[in-house]
Amino acid sequence: MIKISIQNSTLLGDKEVLLFRLMNSCGAYIEITNYGATLVSAVIPDYRGELQNRILGYKNLDAYFTDKYYIGASIGRVANRISNAKFTIDDNIYHLDKNDGKNSNHGGCAGLNKKIFSYEVLEDKVIFSTVSPDGDGGYPGNLEINVSYSFTDDNEVNIDYEVNSDKLTPVSLTNHAYFNLSGKQSAATSHFLKVFANECLEADESFIPTGKILLLEDSVAFDFREFQQISNKMLLKNEPNIKGYNTYFIAKDNSNSNLKRIAELKEESSRILLEVKTTMPGVQLYTGDYLDDEFLPFEGVCLEAQYFTDFVNRKNFIGSFIDKKEIWKEQIIYHFKTY
Repeated sequence: MIKISIQNSTLLGDKEVLLFRLMNSCGAYIEITNYGATLVSAVIPDYRGELQNRILGYKNLDAYFTDKYYIGASIGRVANRISNAKFTIDDNIYHLDKNDGKNSNHGGCAGLNKKIFSYEVLEDKVIFSTVSPDGDGGYPGNLEINVSYSFTDDNEVNIDYEVNSDKLTPVSLTNHAYFNLSGKQSAATSHFLKVFANECLEADESFIPTGKILLLEDSVAFDFREFQQISNKMLLKNEPNIKGYNTYFIAKDNSNSNLKRIAELKEESSRILLEVKTTMPGVQLYTGDYLDDEFLPFEGVCLEAQYFTDFVNRKNFIGSFIDKKEIWKEQIIYHFKTY
């Protein structure tokens, strides 16, 4: 039985921003806010039963309004980077916000992480809704977006996306939680990672795919097919622009929208294992290299289930375009376990 309550509220302009808590029968809970449809906390017991927050979050709601790191936020319209901040549909060139050098990232300046969603509280979930108008961030189409959160007695965080548009447009939403399963007792790069993938996308120094797909068996520094300590693998990398990872891994099962495991993350002191499942074709690993202000570099690790990076500009990449009367539905599940 899940109990849903409102823990806090504040105003941004004349709009109310709320903090919701979804608590299960074991006393574990998640907190979410309608600002950015954001996952604020995931307070989960370790093997001893000790409850601690296993993701990074700000101490108060107002801090999210100036967030630069997408802490726990819903990301879109298109997650990750789009090269040269533009793409073409039917000979029409769409110019996007350049918020990452010459590229666009995470929906640009008008991304979902900055929107105040309306909300509906149901018996076992909270549904956040917003409309991204035609031309928002440079994207075509009026996009209606629903992001729903539910939490189970088995410590599963379920995130369901439902989107429709009145014009052909690309869509790839994700969640940007930074995980630290130790409760911030140690750097997240001390965690052990396993990905259910055989390939990853090669990227340039701006994290834009080169178009080349690498076999993990031929790329020692990126081979997480079995559990590997992230920090140990980082020592094998030869990328001067980043010590950690900002890498897209292609799911073994990427040809359909079936729910599948894409990654597992575990931490020894808490004996917590996080299982990430998704209907999407891959996951972006980001090790939080650029965290600052209230956070430390490498304090959290992101596992962002999404479509291929820059798919709008590469026909051979798996992407997602929806036309009018179509509905885009995808799911991400974060399942916290002990071992």
